[in-house]
Amino acid sequence: DGALVISNTAARDSGNYAVNEGGETDFYFTASDKGNRYTGWMSPDKQVSFDAPVTKLPFPFAFGDSVSESYTAHGRYHNDSLTGFITGNYTVVADAYGTVVLPDGRELCNALRIKTIDSYTEHYCKTTEVTIEKYLWYTPYYRFPVFTVVQAVYGYTHEPARDTLQAAYYTLNAMPAPAVKAMNDLTVCVGMTTELRAEGDGILTWYDNTGQILHDLHVKPQQTTTYRVSADIGTCQPAFDEVTVRVAEPPALIPMPDTVICKGSPLTLWAASDCDVRWYRLDYDILTPLDDQVVYPESAARYVVISENAPCPAVSGEVLVSVMPLPATHFTVQAVRNLALITFSAPLSPAVYYSLDFGDGTVQPVGNTTVVHKYTESGDYVVTLTATPANTFECPVTVAQSLTIAPAAEFVDIAVFPNPATTLLQLMSVVEIRQYQIAHASTGVVCDSRHVSPNEMPVQIALNGLLQGWYVIHLETPAGWVTQTFVKE
Repeated sequence: DGALVISNTAARDSGNYAVNEGGETDFYFTASDKGNRYTGWMSPDKQVSFDAPVTKLPFPFAFGDSVSESYTAHGRYHNDSLTGFITGNYTVVADAYGTVVLPDGRELCNALRIKTIDSYTEHYCKTTEVTIEKYLWYTPYYRFPVFTVVQAVYGYTHEPARDTLQAAYYTLNAMPAPAVKAMNDLTVCVGMTTELRAEGDGILTWYDNTGQILHDLHVKPQQTTTYRVSADIGTCQPAFDEVTVRVAEPPALIPMPDTVICKGSPLTLWAASDCDVRWYRLDYDILTPLDDQVVYPESAARYVVISENAPCPAVSGEVLVSVMPLPATHFTVQAVRNLALITFSAPLSPAVYYSLDFGDGTVQPVGNTTVVHKYTESGDYVVTLTATPANTFECPVTVAQSLTIAPAAEFVDIAVFPNPATTLLQLMSVVEIRQYQIAHASTGVVCDSRHVSPNEMPVQIALNGLLQGWYVIHLETPAGWVTQTFVKE
């Protein structure tokens, strides 16, 4: 008949949640990932606080597990402020598992029964020995017991009579039939991933069309598939719903190939598609829609085409448009006797067709950055380079250089220059030079030699290690060895 006062109690302040397992008694606990710890309890006439928390239920805890701890506690009767202390032992054991049939006929599957034995002695104005046995049923779907049976036995010092209390409590007062609602049916394209979603009671479990449980709800069906979802609240009769994911082929979209056009020329963008398309210009990851498919690019540009009004998400394609003329193609011309050496200042582009007109009636394609041409007559000539995009043969670029071939007594295939030479000797040839050997003209002793790489033109030879004098240079060509002389100054 005492008043229930819970403010400023040690049991309440040391716990982080309270549970009423039936009757008029509140039990205080601390909860963590390691389990629940018992800190005290309060009834209408008594408050008890443990000196140290006692294990209520460790995690994990399975059938056959048990734990037992001794404890001390202090408490008081509120109505007359009597204080006392308690010594006892608390035992927890998981002693059964299976299906629980409640008095109203409901069934709870996969239930674990926890038996607790709290044996303690109260030392107030008189000594009282108490043993409280509880059976608590837990299911995987609730954090608190769904059903509790309690038996308490009280014995008093110098009094043979013992009081016994028995009670049973539902802590789950209402358990409606489970319900579940899956997401609406939807359509996706082949290769697309979608997430399965549902709202329902208890534990939701998804199944594929073969009945296998899905552990990842991000699915990527290759064909139309129906998925089922169940809602289980432990009643052994889960609810089901389903969703059908229809798989459609993505829209076909083939953009025009990359192309090269003349600067300022009109270009009509096109794409082969079975749906509507929209063109955009791509600049630094920014898409700008085009009002017209006819464009006049002044420089290289990228265009993106995206499908529209298709049943599946849009697909896209990209086109690179290069604009001619190409950057200026620079080359130099050097004349040595009747030979002309043409040297390009930059590598040749594989997308461009190059040709040289030497001004003597000879026109030839160019594949290397150095070219040697043999003139058969002296005179003034103009060497013209023409660069044309290889895939369009439009917008040709021409660059011209002039040179003079001086009269000579003999026109050669191989020129050694300068002659006399000081530090560097160069070889220019219209035939392949495979290797060279330099020997002193008077002694015949070989002073230098090496193999020549293909397309190495002109061949450059450092003369720093040679003394002044006359030398003979032997040159190996496909037709045999050729000998010429030079002077080192």
